[in-house]
Amino acid sequence: MWYCHENLLHKIVVFLFYASIVFLYETGLFIYFCINFIELYVFRVIFRQVKELFFRTDLGQCFQILKDYTQR
Repeated sequence: MWYCHENLLHKIVVFLFYASIVFLYETGLFIYFCINFIELYVFRVIFRQVKELFFRTDLGQCFQILKDYTQR
């Protein structure tokens, strides 16, 4: 009995997930959220690497590697 409810709950969650993606896509917000997610991810990756550079190397090397990242 519990397995049946768990399976039904899983189907409802998956349906709501796909329905929200379709809604966002139809309203044009899906692309907006994708762009924001990509920008946030790239910012976090660069921020993490810059933070590691501040702790591991001197300031000159950090700015050189940061300049290389911005030129890509």
